[in-house]
Amino acid sequence: MEYTDAIGKFYEAAANPDMWSEALETLSAAVGCRGALLTTPVFVPGGLVHTSSLREAVEQFFEQGWYKSDLRNSAVKPHHWRNGFFSDHSLFTDAEMAKSDYYEDFARTADVPWFAAGRLMGELTSDAISISLQRNASEGAFGLTEISGLNRLLPRLQPSMVLASRLADMKGKALMEGLQLARQPSVLLRPNGIVAYINPAAEALLGGRLSLRRQKLIATHLSDNKRLQTLIDEACAAASSFTSAMPQLRPFILSNADQEGRLMVTAAPLRRTASDVVAFTGAILMFSDLDSQVRLPVDVLQSAFDLTNREASVMTLLGEEQTVQEIGATLGIANETVRHHVKTIFTKTGCSRQSEVVALCFRIHNVVR
Repeated sequence: MEYTDAIGKFYEAAANPDMWSEALETLSAAVGCRGALLTTPVFVPGGLVHTSSLREAVEQFFEQGWYKSDLRNSAVKPHHWRNGFFSDHSLFTDAEMAKSDYYEDFARTADVPWFAAGRLMGELTSDAISISLQRNASEGAFGLTEISGLNRLLPRLQPSMVLASRLADMKGKALMEGLQLARQPSVLLRPNGIVAYINPAAEALLGGRLSLRRQKLIATHLSDNKRLQTLIDEACAAASSFTSAMPQLRPFILSNADQEGRLMVTAAPLRRTASDVVAFTGAILMFSDLDSQVRLPVDVLQSAFDLTNREASVMTLLGEEQTVQEIGATLGIANETVRHHVKTIFTKTGCSRQSEVVALCFRIHNVVR
């Protein structure tokens, strides 16, 4: 059997996940089977990459709930994966298949009674990915000679998945770099809670209320650490969850017993998609200083709104939500003088109240910081 085209397509799909279906189609044609799928040990409704020829079978698989108790999947043991490709006859006898509800009520009615599967990457965990080749009744079961040929193919396909995984990690790192440009302290976590990347803004927080220990993020205060680890566990579990609903991950504020600013911790899970089965899976932790002040450069405000130097100074303090009295004390001017400047600022910026000035300063801060 000639697999050169299929191998090339797998490498293309590693770089462009939208091409996985096309790569599977090419391999199916070369092998001589009805279709193929990329699978994980736990199936995700709507998240199974497959050839178009298997669309109806896949719909039946999920609609009838067979994905919850896939007999083939549950029978796979680590030695099957280590031995390369395996088939129905590697797992069951003909008598066992004849008595099986899975084979009689699903595999045969969906016309996918025969399969062969091999590990592409990972171990027998939720992160593992395998290729499953499906044959209909007329195509027949995979024989030993065919399995031997597929085992020679497997080592030529596996590097493409390694490439896809490395590219996924690079995308994760690029996400961290993007958050760094936005000055957002962030940490990227793998599904087991191990830190994959930490951007410089988050590194700057280490040594105080946060630290890294054995590649895991730890909060110094015991009460904080309990809440942090709970949030990490919930975010990572959500990333590996196979329900459509996204759980609510409640942020919390780290203790400020050392008189540091209030630091809020939020989390967001990162899930694989139906088209990108090798995408980075894990979670992002983000840290926000609730007490940081949005003080804008005076010259920026002067130029943007044609303000005088004093008006721009007043506007920066308005943006920090200071009162007229506080601004007067800060700048050493009378309250009536402050009110005069505020009215001028309202006119020049098109604002009518201080809350609008605060919001405007915040938007400008996000642009110029």
